[in-house]
Amino acid sequence: MSATSPSIHVWDAMTKQTLSVLRCFHSGGVCSVSFSATGKLLLSVGLDPEHTVTIWKWQEGAKVATRVGHTQRIFVAEFRPDSDTHFVSVGIKHVRFWTLAGRALLSKKGVLSSIEDARMQTMLSVAFGAVSDF
Repeated sequence: MSATSPSIHVWDAMTKQTLSVLRCFHSGGVCSVSFSATGKLLLSVGLDPEHTVTIWKWQEGAKVATRVGHTQRIFVAEFRPDSDTHFVSVGIKHVRFWTLAGRALLSKKGVLSSIEDARMQTMLSVAFGAVSDF
C-alpha cells in the first residue's frame, strides 16, 4: 500500500480529535461512507473498478467484511437507520439490498418495477422514512 492510498479519517466533530484512520485498499478513492445504527460499524464504497463495499469496526481499524459491489459506479451506500446489518447501495443502473451475516456480505438486486422489460435507471441517492403501522 503506497503513501498515496486512500484512507478514511474519523474524528470527533466537537473536539476535532482524530478517532481513527482506516488505511484502505480502495484504489482511486472512497465515494461513500455510512455509520451503522449503533455507530460501531462503518460502511465504505471505493472508486476502484469493482466498486468494493467494505464494513469496518472503525474504532479497532479492522475490516469485518468486503465484497465486490457492482460493475458500474456506486454513488452512495447507506445503513438502515435502525440496523447494524442491513444497508442499501445505489448507482448507475443499480440498487442492491445488503445484509452483513458474520463476516459475509450477502446482497439482492433491487427490482423497482413490475414491468418485465423495464430497464433499471441510474439511482443517485437513497433515503429512509419512518416505519409505521398501516
